[in-house]
Amino acid sequence: MPDTVLIVEDEAPVRELLTTWLEEAGYAPRSAANGIEGLREVYQARSDVIVADILMPQMDGFELCKLVREVTDAPIMFLTSLGEEQRKLEGLNLGADVYIVKPVGMDEFLARIAALLRRRARSQQATGEPRRYADPMLNIDFDRHEARINGLAMDLTPTEFRLLWFLAQHAGRTCSVRDILENVWDPRTTPRTWSSGTSPASAPSWRSIPATPATSSPFGAWATDAMLPALSSW
Repeated sequence: MPDTVLIVEDEAPVRELLTTWLEEAGYAPRSAANGIEGLREVYQARSDVIVADILMPQMDGFELCKLVREVTDAPIMFLTSLGEEQRKLEGLNLGADVYIVKPVGMDEFLARIAALLRRRARSQQATGEPRRYADPMLNIDFDRHEARINGLAMDLTPTEFRLLWFLAQHAGRTCSVRDILENVWDPRTTPRTWSSGTSPASAPSWRSIPATPATSSPFGAWATDAMLPALSSW
């Protein structure tokens, strides 16, 4: 399966040109015309690399980068006409991996994409953790951000996917909500049910969630149909 590259660019000719380059290089490009559409794409499907302009209507690239970093560590490339050093520093400090000033040639653009993918692959391999899970009902490929139940693809947001992966790694054990929040949610974000200044350890009404099988899968229909949407909305 080809790597997926999300292009967030408000100028249609640029968006179409980048899409063509990526398709010819064997990637699977997706595109969005502004930051809000781009964020929606991030939530709806896995992206191996995200390429974003900065000056866009409705939501600029800097705000998009901040929100994307709350849900995924996918490499982010800024491709923009803003060449001031302060802008570059701002973008990199927000979590972007590469900052390129337009115009850019096809060879450099594709080389940068390939370098980001290689760097991410090395980082994933360095963790030494298992990246797949399988039982008679459920199959998860963490690196591809894919999950299937009884052979059917599951449509999960990034947070739901990380939650499913965490429970798979703890199958047969009881997971407290505190464990889930600390391991699934980005540490820079605060679930909406917490008031400002409240930490996970002091949040009231901690509950424990059993990861014991309801069926031959350690999650069963209750986990996939009820728990994931409920917890991901926190």
